[in-house]
Amino acid sequence: MTRDPKLPKGSVRLSTGGLMKYGLITITAAVLLLTGCSSSRTSATPSTSASTSAEPTTAERTPTQQPTQTQPTVTAPPPTVSSLTRDEQIEEVFLDQVRGAQPNLESREGDGMVIIAEAFCTGYDNGATSNEINDFILEAAGDAYTVMELVTIHGAAVGAFCPEHIDKLG
Repeated sequence: MTRDPKLPKGSVRLSTGGLMKYGLITITAAVLLLTGCSSSRTSATPSTSASTSAEPTTAERTPTQQPTQTQPTVTAPPPTVSSLTRDEQIEEVFLDQVRGAQPNLESREGDGMVIIAEAFCTGYDNGATSNEINDFILEAAGDAYTVMELVTIHGAAVGAFCPEHIDKLG
């Protein structure tokens, strides 16, 4: 690059013969490179505008609300405190087991099944063997309960009311 006295100040003649103005061309090239040759103009400083009008603008009068998505909240139910005694809770578990295994007993009164269950446990407490209990089941079946219903009551009774005799359940 050489300085040509005939050219205006700040200009140089390139070896190819073209002119380059340092000031404007260099700044323009730098700005284009920094902005990615974008044709849109953006300001580096945020603009603020002050309105002297007491009237609100249209946008201020009718605010648009963006729809919000709320996540449903799941809360665990509060712990329930049972008003049943421990013995009543055991009876409920017993009846649930029996009725779950023998759905036809769903409509039956629970008191009768609990009395039979306690009779099985009393028999074991008094020294009855499992064969004697099985004979009792076979003899008692047919009146109010089937053999399978009594076998179910027997197994649930030992598990709920007299687990110390669990070894007697074949």
